[in-house]
Amino acid sequence: MKKLRQKWLRALPAVAFFCAAVTLAMAVYTFRWEPERYRASCTVYALPAGASSDADAAELARMLCRDCDLLINTPEFQQKALQNARSDGKTRLYVRQADGGHMLRVEAVGENAGVAAGLSNAAADVLLEELSGRMGAGEVHLVSRAETPEEPFAPNRPVKIAAAFLLSFALFSLIALLIPAPKERARWNPRELPDEGDPCPCLTGVAEYDGCLRRMSRERRRGGQSTLADSVDELTRENVRELVLQLRSRQPKPGCSVVMAGLEDEDSATLSLLTASELAAQGFEVLLMEMDSYAPSLRKWLGVQGTMDVVDCLQREDALRTALLSTLIPRLLFMDVCHEPGFLSRIAARPGFAAFLTDAAQSFDYVILNAPPCQSVSDAALLGALADRTVVVAQDGRYTPRELTGMLRAFAGRVRCLEGVVFCRVPLKSFSRTERRALRS
Repeated sequence: MKKLRQKWLRALPAVAFFCAAVTLAMAVYTFRWEPERYRASCTVYALPAGASSDADAAELARMLCRDCDLLINTPEFQQKALQNARSDGKTRLYVRQADGGHMLRVEAVGENAGVAAGLSNAAADVLLEELSGRMGAGEVHLVSRAETPEEPFAPNRPVKIAAAFLLSFALFSLIALLIPAPKERARWNPRELPDEGDPCPCLTGVAEYDGCLRRMSRERRRGGQSTLADSVDELTRENVRELVLQLRSRQPKPGCSVVMAGLEDEDSATLSLLTASELAAQGFEVLLMEMDSYAPSLRKWLGVQGTMDVVDCLQREDALRTALLSTLIPRLLFMDVCHEPGFLSRIAARPGFAAFLTDAAQSFDYVILNAPPCQSVSDAALLGALADRTVVVAQDGRYTPRELTGMLRAFAGRVRCLEGVVFCRVPLKSFSRTERRALRS
């Protein structure tokens, strides 16, 4: 019951919306389009036969009224009544007890006053014949005939609107409980404390930056020389500062290599470049290495493309000077990838590659390696087994908590030190209103 209540509470805004729509539609219909009707009634006296007491007579009268109400809705009765009256197809006939006794009121309700009066009188004439004949009433006679009504009566609009609301609320609530609930998604929440037993804590969340990337692409096409760090807004820049602060707090002394890889197809290259740019802006010497040979994109954002990479540096000692490329960002050097996909598996086991990463970490304060997605290929795991730290990039709201935990646990067993996970493309609603106002530009 508790789960059903929580499921109903989550669906309550949608239920309320659809209930309001149905109630509004009913209100508009009944006030604007529902026509007013006329009621004409003819009174008949019918005394049931065989009543031995007053109690029996009252019960027989109720049963007779019920039988008459059923009789007038049969096709045979309606055909007889229509021989002496006309109908518009919108008039209904009823039989009701007039005083709780032997008086029967034959009512006709319709949109046309003349049709209602004519049908009521014709139905009363046919009913008199049936009562005195096969229905076996003891005494039957006509008390009063129906007259053409002059004033229509309005439909009971409040009752109809209330009934529409209650029925729609019950219906949509039942539908909400029957529809399978969507799976809970892992999202970044700065107001939640990390679990102590979590093997891969959440480092931070980075706001969506697609608009910033499009803005930078337009400026590049116009011949501008702005960097990615200059194009992002202050909210994204502050999120990246928080990530850098997390990395620095876990590695107080400079001189470490950090692998950044997405889980599946997350954009780890953008975060790698923003992290390296922020470290360089804080005064650190940074080497940014592109290790994603499947979809290299750092060269696009930096505006430089190399002709030699780490493979050439392992084969030739003089290649390092050519492989390191300067960028528009001070204190940030870049090494591109030039070989075909799969080259990393051929050099990862070489002692020279591990020594290269160690020497690079000693020569620079930070070495940031942008790796391919860790769930697609093994390159991220090969790099993580040699690097000092590994950071996983996951899209906010894409995975369930169980899926995310399972993938991180499997990946953590193949790397040296899994630092944590960074949620990218976090919606603005996840941030507080104060942060959005102060930092979103």
